Amino acid sequence: MRRSIALLMSITLLLCSCGGTVSREAYEKVIAERDMLTKELKNCRQNVSDSADSSDLDYPLDETTSYEKASSDRVYTLGETATNEVFGLTVIDWMETTRVDDGSYYYQADPGKEYLIVFVDLENLASEDQSFYPLSEFEFFADDYTCRTRSFGSGYGVTINGIDPFYSSGLGGTEVAAGKKTKNYIAAEVPKDWRTIELVFQDNITFSFSRE
Repeated sequence: MRRSIALLMSITLLLCSCGGTVSREAYEKVIAERDMLTKELKNCRQNVSDSADSSDLDYPLDETTSYEKASSDRVYTLGETATNEVFGLTVIDWMETTRVDDGSYYYQADPGKEYLIVFVDLENLASEDQSFYPLSEFEFFADDYTCRTRSFGSGYGVTINGIDPFYSSGLGGTEVAAGKKTKNYIAAEVPKDWRTIELVFQDNITFSFSRE
């Protein structure tokens, strides 16, 4: 697990340092490796939660960041707020596009696919500051098929409709002060003919929205 964290940090630093000099092929390769390592880190965290009592660990699990308990079986939709022990999340809007520009470069969705941009409000309900890592906190599903989370640009990322991505600070994450909110977006590449999207947050909160 420590190896995964170190590799994930190294890859993120590589993305931030490359700026506009990296080719799209190299960028896509690094993004794929980062996604894989993030999933590995998430699986390790879940395995620890499932197989051990936190009191038995050398480094007990922080109760404020444990996602073992689902808040409910309810499925939320646009404009509704879902909460768990740490965060409150509201999906405020979403948009579709096949191309994202950052001024000097553009990102084009693969044939038959498009980018789904979801804008959210995230509130830290805990009494301490929290680090939020969207690659491991969010999962997208289009008509029950998993979709890859996408990021655009490096460093502070690409601003869309005046809103920054979650990857705007820290090593791939966003810092949220205790009792404060942040408005950001999360993106995925999805089939153009999708009918229903599910956005799963920290394994226990699900948002769903469909085309009219």
